[in-house]
Amino acid sequence: MNVVFLTLSRIQNVNERGIYTDLMRKFRDEGHQVYIVFPRERQFHQATSLVLQDGIQLLGVKTLNIQKTNIVEKGIGTILLESQFKRAIQKCLKDVAFDLILYSTPPITLTNVVRFLKSKNPGAKSVFFSYFCIRAKILATIETVHLAERRKGIVFMNQNQKKKQMTRGLTIALALLVVVAIVVTVVAVVSSRRTKPESTGTSGQTAPNQTTGTTGPQDTTDPGDTPIVADDVTFISPVTNGNISKEWSADIPVYSDTMEDYRVHLGVDIEADAGTPVYAAADGTIESVTLDPMMGQTIVISHAGGYKSVYQNLQTTIPEEIAEGVTVKAGDEIGAIGDTALVEISQSPHLHFEIYRDDECEDPLTHITVTPIDDETYYED
Repeated sequence: MNVVFLTLSRIQNVNERGIYTDLMRKFRDEGHQVYIVFPRERQFHQATSLVLQDGIQLLGVKTLNIQKTNIVEKGIGTILLESQFKRAIQKCLKDVAFDLILYSTPPITLTNVVRFLKSKNPGAKSVFFSYFCIRAKILATIETVHLAERRKGIVFMNQNQKKKQMTRGLTIALALLVVVAIVVTVVAVVSSRRTKPESTGTSGQTAPNQTTGTTGPQDTTDPGDTPIVADDVTFISPVTNGNISKEWSADIPVYSDTMEDYRVHLGVDIEADAGTPVYAAADGTIESVTLDPMMGQTIVISHAGGYKSVYQNLQTTIPEEIAEGVTVKAGDEIGAIGDTALVEISQSPHLHFEIYRDDECEDPLTHITVTPIDDETYYED
């Protein structure tokens, strides 16, 4: 059976752990021929191409930037996306007769592509499978989940039930829209009144390799690097260069692109290319190395003064010497940015970084300064 999967996620390695890649490998292992069609945004400077990777055909389609760009380019890129997908399929997969068409959320973006494929393959079945459906099955197999507040009930209704409740649903929806508008307005006003902590230093390091100390002068390596001292702990940025894509917000819920709801965000997301090295932010001892069911590959480091730093959404492959109980210095490489966090899968590759003191969550940006990636380099035409 020929299976084609249409997605807006950037697939780089079919062997990486993820809900979509796991499913595609399962199809492959069952003896089916699998094709994945995904966008390659122009910021990555890669042309449209069809590549065979471990028995799975990857069709990367060159598109405009549709994530982390200005609203004009994102709008135009989204509009052109379907025509670009159809041209690439017609050019590279025109001789393939598909039996099963899979497409992921949001389905409205890919509707015309699905219709195009079904017109070419009248006998093909199309299936929309949501991240939430798969997530519900994953949660059902987990006996203990530490972050229980992130769970979300999902109710499935068949088509007949939807039709019967349409009239009633429209009335309720209108009332909810009014309530949501009021809540969003209040949240916006409160957010605007929050005082953002001022940055107390600048960071210009080429590689973070400072060491911490409890007394005496602090060691630094790069002249442009000014570490921030929190009592007896010196913190540095865990990523040499990166862009803050989502800030810490433990009090006011912020919108989650993946979960499509509002929730608190207990860390900062530092966006950079997948594979970018991640460094220990301060001297300490590795407390744990785990694969969190929701936040992916996770490393926790204990520091002096009751501090802990948490590094999540890492690649599953980490240095051999990084293990529980190992002592590390600030600037030691402990892993690399990945895409393993299920609850943040819709975002670009990034490090989710948290800092705790005596088990109380604190804003990491009051402890570190992150050198941003140059805009012209990051979004180069």
